Amino acid sequence: MAILKKKRTYLLVTVALLIVVGFYSLNVVKSAARAYIFAYPINVMEYTRLAMQNAMGTNKLNHLRDFPNHNFRQVVRPNNDTLYSNAWFDLSQEPMIISVPDIERYYVLPFMDAWTNVFGFIGSRTTGNQAGDYALVGPDFEGVLPDNIPRITAPTNMVWMIGRIHVYGQHDIANVAQIQDNIHITPLSKWSSQTPMPATVTPKNLNSNPINPKEQVDGLTASEFFSQFAKLLEKQPAHARDKAEFDNFAELGLTKENQFNLANLNPFKQFLISTGAKLANDKLHSALQSKGTSPKENGWNVWRDTLGEYGTNYTVRAGVTLGGLGALSAQEAAYPSADTDINGEKLHGSNKYQLRFKAGQMPPVNAFWSLTMYNTEGYLIESPINRYLVNSSDDLQLNDDGSLTIVIQHQQPTDKVSNWLPAPAEEFTVLLRLYDTTTAFTDGSWELPPLERLE
Repeated sequence: MAILKKKRTYLLVTVALLIVVGFYSLNVVKSAARAYIFAYPINVMEYTRLAMQNAMGTNKLNHLRDFPNHNFRQVVRPNNDTLYSNAWFDLSQEPMIISVPDIERYYVLPFMDAWTNVFGFIGSRTTGNQAGDYALVGPDFEGVLPDNIPRITAPTNMVWMIGRIHVYGQHDIANVAQIQDNIHITPLSKWSSQTPMPATVTPKNLNSNPINPKEQVDGLTASEFFSQFAKLLEKQPAHARDKAEFDNFAELGLTKENQFNLANLNPFKQFLISTGAKLANDKLHSALQSKGTSPKENGWNVWRDTLGEYGTNYTVRAGVTLGGLGALSAQEAAYPSADTDINGEKLHGSNKYQLRFKAGQMPPVNAFWSLTMYNTEGYLIESPINRYLVNSSDDLQLNDDGSLTIVIQHQQPTDKVSNWLPAPAEEFTVLLRLYDTTTAFTDGSWELPPLERLE
């Protein structure tokens, strides 16, 4: 009898230990996944910066003088209706003065911190189209700025400016190039002499650059991922609102003091953290494929707020980093996307579709809109007529009732070819860009029309 009691006790103790270990393991895996999601954007930003570094340098303007094509892989969902003017800033030494000329067309120079939050704008919507000078200032600057120069304060020393200037087609590139040539960056220390930093022009072979920052981050081990994160934190401060996330790191045994080094932990905990990191990465990719984080409207995935200004919504921030790094706030630009028709069926080149805007119900913008074709990974698709998008500034043909129908199919239609968006033979996605949206979009009073399958 005593032996049976001992065996029963041992069994109960063993079960209890297994339950405790199970709960412990589950909590560590969940916490590691949470930590990965939080750290993912700043790591992708760093690898994106490194991928562009050789061509661009630091604190220098880099002007794209051609449109990204189907070989471009450095950023997902690039657009073909604006030309980019990029700059990667390091504000740790001093502020930079950004000077813009009169620009008589839509443009925006948005500023994104190391965590991918858009914190400031120069451009048509916010500062107007007149010439001006603006001071971009890092978080540690305590000096004095020149009089009458507006201050744009960056939360981190790393800043990415992804400027866009509207282009009315290939024939208009030379005109935009002249505008780009009159945008300048000048270090504060050289402002008295007004000696701007030289600009660079992106070489033609940028479209064939094989470096893909997302794939680089995907390939990191958990140890490499968190070590990289620790290095970035030394120069790029987190926001005060992120305290709970660093408490989570501390509970995992990863702190700034130990450089988030997994080697300081026992092998079992290292395994659990690595498992959590992999699960988080897998979840990000699966959510991108299913568009599971976006609200739905007539088959479209659409955000009318949140984008570009994420607060503590770290899951959306990580998802946008993966699926559309550089997204602006909804007031500046909106990005409804679709990979299914109104019936929930995947968009496929074996079918024909139409997108019809009723008369008086065109996309509600102050600037312009476009519809771009992408593959399922978010890259442009080779087109038989070298057309990646339909733009509102194109010579589109209205229907007799004043409505507009865009035809989306693989084969060229017999009429209204100007309204044709070429589709590949396989699955695809489309993205509707709306620049300088009106309140009809942001308050939801204008609804996206459905993508209708014709046959």
